[in-house]
Amino acid sequence: MKKYSFLAVLFCFFGIWSFAGAREMPNGARLYAENCAGCHGPSGEGGIDVPPLAGMGAESVLKKLAMYAEGKAGPYADPEMAAKARALTPDERAYVAYYAGTFAQPWNK
Repeated sequence: MKKYSFLAVLFCFFGIWSFAGAREMPNGARLYAENCAGCHGPSGEGGIDVPPLAGMGAESVLKKLAMYAEGKAGPYADPEMAAKARALTPDERAYVAYYAGTFAQPWNK
């Protein structure tokens, strides 16, 4: 009986967590289109001088955004990227990261 209770709690926890993230997906898509897609591409594929976001995962994207926003991306950090990251609130950066985390790696498409 305890085994089923544990599984029910675990399912509810992860179900609520994924629902909360999915609820914010439209915000992330809009913010990504407005702030990121011009350089990183509509699917995070990157460009000639722009790294891809596809395949990085949401946590990595969020860490990078925070580094840029806090001025900790290093001396060669792109100033335009830093300005865009600083213009987003922490919640908006999380929405963008969650959305970008859904991009498949280019070689897995």
